[in-house]
Amino acid sequence: MITETLMSVIAMFIRWMSLRVNNLRLMTCLKLIASILIVSIFLKCIIDVDFTWDTWWYHLPWAARIWNIIPADSYQFDRLTEVRYQGFPLFAEFLQGFFWKIFHFIQAANLVCFFSFLIYLGFLKSYCKIPLYISLIAILAVPLVQTHITSCYVDLPANVAASILIMMTYLCFIQDNFFNWRNLLVIFLAAASAANTKYQIIPIVALSLSLLLFRFIWLSYNQAPRIQPKRLLIILLSVVIASSLIFFVSLRNITVYGNPFYPVRTETLEKISHLTKPLFPGNSQINITEKPSLAEDKSPDTLKNSTRPKKWIVSVLEIKKAVWSIDQWSKDKTVNRMGGFFGTYVIFHLLVLVYLLYRWRSQQVIIAAIFMVFLSFFTALMPLAYELRYYMYWMLSLVSLNLYLIYNVDDLVALNKIINKQHISLVCCVILIFVLVSTRAIFVRPRFYTLSKHIQGNVQGRVINKIGKNDRICLVNKTPDTFLYTAYFQPQLNYSYSVKAADSPEECGTYKILH
Repeated sequence: MITETLMSVIAMFIRWMSLRVNNLRLMTCLKLIASILIVSIFLKCIIDVDFTWDTWWYHLPWAARIWNIIPADSYQFDRLTEVRYQGFPLFAEFLQGFFWKIFHFIQAANLVCFFSFLIYLGFLKSYCKIPLYISLIAILAVPLVQTHITSCYVDLPANVAASILIMMTYLCFIQDNFFNWRNLLVIFLAAASAANTKYQIIPIVALSLSLLLFRFIWLSYNQAPRIQPKRLLIILLSVVIASSLIFFVSLRNITVYGNPFYPVRTETLEKISHLTKPLFPGNSQINITEKPSLAEDKSPDTLKNSTRPKKWIVSVLEIKKAVWSIDQWSKDKTVNRMGGFFGTYVIFHLLVLVYLLYRWRSQQVIIAAIFMVFLSFFTALMPLAYELRYYMYWMLSLVSLNLYLIYNVDDLVALNKIINKQHISLVCCVILIFVLVSTRAIFVRPRFYTLSKHIQGNVQGRVINKIGKNDRICLVNKTPDTFLYTAYFQPQLNYSYSVKAADSPEECGTYKILH
């Protein structure tokens, strides 16, 4: 009753607005907005250099190392960055380096996030029959998507891949004739991309693949004739090979370091360390006394002793107002690292799903609701669940499922006067405009912040003047700007030298320390 009342109030507002704009003009207006936004975002990608912290600390240095743009003898990472380079999934950095290499300018690395966004829109169009401009507006209304789409952070590509996998899992549960070579290829590519991009995504990849395997076995048992032993063997071999490629990084780390998430350690791994010893101990050459953990709690002091689910709920609903940024860092420690989905937008989509479940209890709606409940419980228990950029797949899936239901459930589309294509599009557009106004659209428009401006503002000339030909210099505590001191970014010197990043003078070894 409460849900229906709330949705009726929302519907009255929407109807009041939509009466003043006919459907054709509204759709034309939305297409125009989407077109302007995508062009503006693309221009920002190729014009502006991403100046954020992690980009220059390790994303771009790793991309440059992978493609030998700036080799190891020209730039050496600090100790922690080096061990992370040896163990972390690097698929997104591989793509960043690829674009950087073929286009010959560093801004091209931004295109990995941009293209991942386009790929998701294409997926929703192809598999969920959602118009491109509608999905663009609805997904871009999520603040964290805006902040990441023109950056070199890898959270968006990883979560886009995970969202595709989640949506494919949902589709397989509502379609009987789902498994074919095309769909299996999409599942494999999404799972492999996600798992080889970011550690935090691996659990949801494993869960989704388990559900897909369960569904495949269920359909095979109930619908298909008895599988011949030869065909069964081929299927099993295919599963083993595909799984090996999907979880390649973790399997490699188990083999070399005895830890699937090397160099990250968790309490669980500590307890079962006798089961995760390296198969080839001689290869485990890189070791550190510290045990960096992805579970380092950076939540506000008022929530330090709270449970993971409580922190996640507070963050998702933005119970405390958040300042939207790429990593949700804030000088205000009471909101640090929290929020990013826009609590009002989250509540709107949750109400839409609840209302659809209340009014249309079809298979598609029921399974979508079950998926979101299960996904919520699962995500809320993850390490650092309140840092929403790690788990954007939750919000992407919620928005995508609602759009899918509205555009594909025939009875709902035909009969519903409160929730329909026009109304949902209008609300998403209003939310998007509000977010753009709140952020002054700085994440989606070019600011003409070029590489030369970034170098000029972050490199100390007095340090550059001390660098001689073939010098081996060490820069202490200049993260994340150390990378900018390499010969690649200082062509005016016209000679080669080597730069080493360090967190303390002890790390410098024989390198000359410059201050």
